[in-house]
Amino acid sequence: TQARRMVMEMLVADQPEQDVAHDKSSQLWDMAVGQGVLESRFPKLEDGRIPLLDDSHVAMSVNLDACIQCGLCVRACREIQVNDVIGMSGRGHDAYPTFDMDDPMGESSCVGCGECVQACPTGALMPATVTDANQVGDSKDFDS
Repeated sequence: TQARRMVMEMLVADQPEQDVAHDKSSQLWDMAVGQGVLESRFPKLEDGRIPLLDDSHVAMSVNLDACIQCGLCVRACREIQVNDVIGMSGRGHDAYPTFDMDDPMGESSCVGCGECVQACPTGALMPATVTDANQVGDSKDFDS
C-alpha cells in the first residue's frame, strides 16, 4: 500500500545504499525491495550526525549509521539473554543504542553472545568476521 511504501522510504532515507550496506541481505532491505523502494526521495542524515563506527569488540562491529532505533537489540539483550547491557540514549530521532554507560562496545560488560546481532534488522550490529574493511557484509554469510 501507499502507507507502507512511505514508511519504507523514510527508513531507507538514513540507510547506507544497499550495495554498500553493512548487511546487504538485511530484513529492512528485503522489506524495502518487496515494497519496490530502492531509494528515498527524502534527504539523508547530515554527515555530522552519523555516529562513528565502533569496532572495539572482538566479535561484533557496531555501525549506527544503519540503526533505525527499533529497539530489538535492547529487547534481545535484556529479555532473551538477561544481560541488560544495551540501552537507548537520546530522544526521538537522536536516539541510539548504547552499551552500559555509553561505553565503547569492547569496554562494556557485553559477553559477546550475539543475540543483538541476530535481532538487528538492518546490519547496524554485525559479526566482525563477516564485514570487510569498509564494514560491508552480508547476513547470508552467517545466517545459513
